Amino acid sequence: NTMAQMAKEGGETTFPKIKKLPPPEAEVDSNGQCLCGNVKFHCKGPLPARIGFNVLCHCRACSRARGMSPVHLVAVPASGFTVLSGSKFMRVSLGYGKLTHTFCENCGTGLYQNPEGASYVSVYPVNFQIESPKGGPACPLPAKYLPKAHVNYENRLFDWHDNLPKYLIWPSGAQVGDDGKPLPEH
Repeated sequence: NTMAQMAKEGGETTFPKIKKLPPPEAEVDSNGQCLCGNVKFHCKGPLPARIGFNVLCHCRACSRARGMSPVHLVAVPASGFTVLSGSKFMRVSLGYGKLTHTFCENCGTGLYQNPEGASYVSVYPVNFQIESPKGGPACPLPAKYLPKAHVNYENRLFDWHDNLPKYLIWPSGAQVGDDGKPLPEH
């Protein structure tokens, strides 16, 4: 059993109550594109306070759909995601539960994912056009796009030793240490 299952079943493991995720930056404003360049998009707008997040997600639905773990997700309002060109190349596949994944049919690049009917989309900042002002391969993300936490950490492939808060599932649940064990209450 995972720790979350043990807690649900009334096992001995108890989890401390935690605070909400650190607040995300107030606004996303970036152009992006798929690998082949057929699909170009723009993300602009305030991050929704109710569901705004900027996280590294370790869940199996995200990891298996992208072929990597964790997956860096930034939530933006669905109304703020604009396709600039290449909509004819966009395809949607069904994921786990009601999760959908939108991708370029030509190169396979994931563009965003979201639960069906959600008011937001979760974009992958790796697709933002953030280039080094001096040219060359260096293109680090601006601080506002850096992830703020790990979520669904119970599904991690290995322990992460960074300064980000880690949540067994989601911030409404248990906060855990690098080793996945519950942190003591303060």
